[in-house]
Amino acid sequence: MILYVIYDSNLVEIAKGKRELTLAFVDDTVFLAIGKTFQETHQILDDMLERRGGGFEWSSEHNSRFEPSKFALMDFSLNRLKERPPMTI
Repeated sequence: MILYVIYDSNLVEIAKGKRELTLAFVDDTVFLAIGKTFQETHQILDDMLERRGGGFEWSSEHNSRFEPSKFALMDFSLNRLKERPPMTI
């Protein structure tokens, strides 16, 4: 278990700023984005994956391929009527 903490340490550093958070436990990872709209949070998540030093680069460099078909997107809002657009990676 302690080796996963060392192995994943760069992965949890992907989050930058107050609107991003990365959590990891063994081989599970959560990218969390906070924004005013779902479009904004989806853009933040896309950036966390695609940017230099982001999730996909980490995945490639650590021979630990992310499998986007296993990704889950959860949108949370207090407004139940708010449109929840799909996210495409």
